[in-house]
Amino acid sequence: MSEALCAMTFKHIVTRHYVPLMIDLIVRGLGNPENYNHLLSLQNYFLKHCSCQGKVSWDDAHMQEYCARSMAEEEKNPGFIMKVFEHIYVHGERLRKLSEGLKHEDYSKKKLPELVALFKEFSEEYSPFTVALVAFLLQLPIEAQLRECLKGRKNIDEDVAVLTFPKKENIYSTEHDDLLKIAAEIQKQGISDLAKLPAALKKKVEKHADTYGWINTRGGISAPWTPNDIQNRIKDLLSEDCTKKIKETEQAKKEHQKQSAALLKELGSDAKMQHLVPIAKELVYFRTYRTDYLTMTLANAWPLLDAIGKHLGCSLQDILYYRVDEVLEQKRIAPEEIARRRKDFIFILLEPHKIIFSSDPAEIKELVKKHLPVAADLGSEVKGTIAFRGKVTGRVAVLVTAKDLPKVKQGDILVTAMTFPNFIPAMQRAAAFVTDEGGITCHAAIISREMKKPCIIGTKNATKVFKDGDVVEVDATTGMVKILKRAAAK
Repeated sequence: MSEALCAMTFKHIVTRHYVPLMIDLIVRGLGNPENYNHLLSLQNYFLKHCSCQGKVSWDDAHMQEYCARSMAEEEKNPGFIMKVFEHIYVHGERLRKLSEGLKHEDYSKKKLPELVALFKEFSEEYSPFTVALVAFLLQLPIEAQLRECLKGRKNIDEDVAVLTFPKKENIYSTEHDDLLKIAAEIQKQGISDLAKLPAALKKKVEKHADTYGWINTRGGISAPWTPNDIQNRIKDLLSEDCTKKIKETEQAKKEHQKQSAALLKELGSDAKMQHLVPIAKELVYFRTYRTDYLTMTLANAWPLLDAIGKHLGCSLQDILYYRVDEVLEQKRIAPEEIARRRKDFIFILLEPHKIIFSSDPAEIKELVKKHLPVAADLGSEVKGTIAFRGKVTGRVAVLVTAKDLPKVKQGDILVTAMTFPNFIPAMQRAAAFVTDEGGITCHAAIISREMKKPCIIGTKNATKVFKDGDVVEVDATTGMVKILKRAAAK
C-alpha cells in the first residue's frame, strides 16, 4: 500500500448504494482531468473519491477548490455557470440518444466482440458525463450568497425555498403527472378492476412502464417498474379524485412560480439577488437531472449488458458486479468473487487515471479504518433543518435502497439518507420524511412542500439513530425527531 494512500483522508458526502459497474464508470470519469475541462470548463482539476459500504466520500480540499474556481470564473464572466449547465445538457442528450439505441437494439445475432465494442462506445460517453455530479457542489456557495442577501429576513429557509423553486420540471414530476392522467382516465371510464383494463388503457400502462421504468433502477440495484408495478401505483392513486388532483397539481406549480416572482419583486432589484436566483433555480433542477440521466442511460444499456453476460455465462445481475475493464477484456469472473463483491467492495481514486479497487474483507477493513470518517455517537434524538412544517407521530421505516420501499405503510415516518424519484410511492404513504442529508433545495424538501408533509432534512445520522419499528415524534416546528418508544429487539 502506497504512502499516499495511507496519508489520504476523505470526507463522507452522501450515502448511495451502487453496483460496482456503475461506480467504476463514475470513478473512471472523475479520474480523468480532461472531463472536467470538457464539461465544467476547468483545467488541471480532478476530484479524489472513495466509495465503500454505500458511503461516497470526496476530498474536502478539492471540493472547495472546485467551488472557489467556478465562483471566481462566474465573477469574472457572468453566465459562466449557466454555460456549464448547457455543456452538460448537450452531452447528456448525446448520451441519452446513444443509450436509447442500445435499449432497442436486436442483439440476438451479434457476436461477443461486437457487443463489447458497443459497450466501449457507451462507456466512453457515459464516464465523461459523470463529472456532472461535481457541478452540483455549486449549490453550497450559491445558497450561502443567497442567504447573505436575505440577512435580516424572518424566515430565511422558507425564502430560499420559495426563490429557488425550479422553472423546469424534472422527470419524476413528469412521470407522476402522466401516471395521474392514466388514473383519471380509468376513473372516468368507471373501471374498478384493473385486471380488466381495455386494450387502449393497458397499452398506456405498458408505455408508461417502458418510458419510466428505469426510475426504479437507481444504483443498478433494483429491477425496472413493470406494467404490474405501474398498475399497483395507479391503484394507490384511485382513492382520490385524480382529475381534481391534476388540476390542484397544475395550480400548485403556478402558485410556486408566482410566489417566487412576488418575493423576488418584494426584495427589490438588488443586482446580486437577480443574478443568483436563476442560477439557484437551475441548480435545483440540475440536482436530479444529473443522477436521473446516469440512472436512465445505464438502465437503457441493460439489454446490451444482458447479451454480453449470456456470452460470458453469467446473468445481468452478475455482470453489474463486473468492472468496466473486465467487460471490455471479456473476462469470466468466478461466482465466488461476484458473491464477495455483493457483500462489500471499495473504490479509491487518489490520482488521475489510477483506481484502487478491492473486494478483500481484510483490506477493506483496513482502508475504511484509515480513510472513512468515524460515525458520531448515537443518541435517541436528532436535529435537522425544517423543510416543511408540521408535527406528527409514527412508526419508523428506514429505507436504504429501493428494495426497502414496501416497508413503508400508511402513516409511517420515512427515514432515509436521501429520497429519490423512485421513492415517491412510499412518500405518498408516509406521514413525514426524515433524511440524513440534503439542504432546503433537495429532493425530499421539494416533495414535502408539494405533498404538504412534515419534513426534516440534514440530520446527519437519522438512519443510524432510528430503527424499523421505533415510534418517533417528528417536530418540524423545532427541527427535532425523538424516540417515544423503541422497537422490540428481534
